[in-house]
Amino acid sequence: MPNQYKPTSPLDEIAPHILRLWKACLTDKQIVDALQKHIDTERFGIGLTKFVQVRIGMGLQRTRQQGHSIESIREAMLELRPIYPNAGAREMISLLFHEKGMCIARTVIRAYFATYEPELVRERKARRLKRKRFWAAGVNDLFAVDQHDKWLRFGLALHTGIGAPSVTNSVLYGPPDLHNIPYETGQRIMGPCCVYSR
Repeated sequence: MPNQYKPTSPLDEIAPHILRLWKACLTDKQIVDALQKHIDTERFGIGLTKFVQVRIGMGLQRTRQQGHSIESIREAMLELRPIYPNAGAREMISLLFHEKGMCIARTVIRAYFATYEPELVRERKARRLKRKRFWAAGVNDLFAVDQHDKWLRFGLALHTGIGAPSVTNSVLYGPPDLHNIPYETGQRIMGPCCVYSR
């Protein structure tokens, strides 16, 4: 609902809702849409431009407006690191926002970690990788098949299949009118490398 010719709702009525929605990490547009449910829209209105003015007046600034650097977040990071020793970049951004009221860009957090905590980054990356063994019953047990329809206008249907255990590439050509039949049946009918055209 537009804010045309309507006064803004009193700040003491909408401030608790703005703070709650701000802490939920919503965008300005989402907050304005949610505020429409909490104000009397017959008497009052609020648009995006007026909301931004109210938000800045309340001291709520976004990431670029706060303009933090590695040095400006150092003190807050030193306070939070003993409490949350294993927090990564995403979790630390959330912690800084909710506990310190700081909006930090992901690039700034990553640069901070690379500068001051490279060993912790190495540990977190090392724990993420897991070695797994792929198991298949036989050589032709599993194929990842992809159908390319871009050459159908030339009368050529092409299916490619990658055998996962042996990582071999199988190409199956076929007539365009048979390109939707099951692949096993199609391979039996046409053979593995037959080209059909109209």
